[in-house]
Order: sequence, then structure tokens, then C-alpha cells
Amino acid sequence: RAAVKVLLFKNTVNGSYTERVDILEEAAVYLKESLEWYRKLTDLTGKTYLYANSMQTPHRKIPVPNGQKYKHWTDCLPVYEDEFNHFAARVNDLKAGKLPMKVTSEETIEPYRQAAFTLLSPYAETYTVQKNSCLFTDGDVFAQSCAEELGGLTGIRFSREEAAKKGIAVEFEINVPARV
Repeated sequence: RAAVKVLLFKNTVNGSYTERVDILEEAAVYLKESLEWYRKLTDLTGKTYLYANSMQTPHRKIPVPNGQKYKHWTDCLPVYEDEFNHFAARVNDLKAGKLPMKVTSEETIEPYRQAAFTLLSPYAETYTVQKNSCLFTDGDVFAQSCAEELGGLTGIRFSREEAAKKGIAVEFEINVPARV
């Protein structure tokens, strides 16, 4: 319910972040309730479970990275408490009319520079990366949004069906060091 309220806020404010803080206040109530239930879970399992995950490796990503450090529900509780406190503080900031730095800063985002390359894979093609770009050579899968840094760069697309069935290796040639 908290996540739904946050998404409702995100999709209704249209840049007027301080006008509908009431939606985020409702989200905070649900988030706090969720945290209380999580605390109850940690109380119930603290002495009865050795692990709460099946993957005790640093490679695990869910619910938080590092399955060696966060191997039990009790290990995750401080993370969720911090998340709630941060969320509540941001809601209070908005109630006070204080906008986050991300919104108030006039920092311009520098687009990445295009590196010249030659596409060698005959089954792939290039396209311009932007919102609503078609991402595969087959099917109707379009980019819903595009990070400003990536807009205008050249992407490579291929058959979605072929990739799912057989896997695809994309080959290209580049003459200078670049990030891909």
C-alpha cells in the first residue's frame, strides 16, 4: 500500500511536489505499519531460525545485497528502519516546503559521448536510443523512458525471439577504448 501511494504521488504531482504531501503521509503510515510487522517477524524468528535466506554469498541482491552480512531477518531490520526514517524525514521536508537537491539543483546532465564502432553481427541492427525506440527487431517492445546520459547514442537491437530461444552474441569492432 505504501508503494502504491508513492506511485500515486509520483504520477499526480507534475512538478508541484509540496501540494500533495498528504499522499506521502498516507504512504508513511503504511510503511511504518509494515516496519512494525517486520519487527514482529524478527522477534518471532530471532532465536528459532539460523538463516532467513538460502544464498549466503556476497552476490545475493534481494532483499538487500550481500547474503553474508544480511543472512537473517534481524540483520535487515536496521536497513528498513533507516529507510523508514529517511522517508519520513523527506516527507517532513516537503511539508515544510523544502525540496530535495535533485529537484532544486540546476545541474545539467552531460550526455555520454558516442564511440564509433562497426557492427559485425548480420542479424543485428543499430538504432538511436531515445524514448519510444523499438528495442528489438521483432515484436512491439519500446523504451518507456531513457536516461538523459544515453539519449541519442547508438544502440544495437536484435531478435527478441531468437535471443530467448538460442541466445545471441553481438559482435562489433571498436578501435578505441570505450564503455559499453
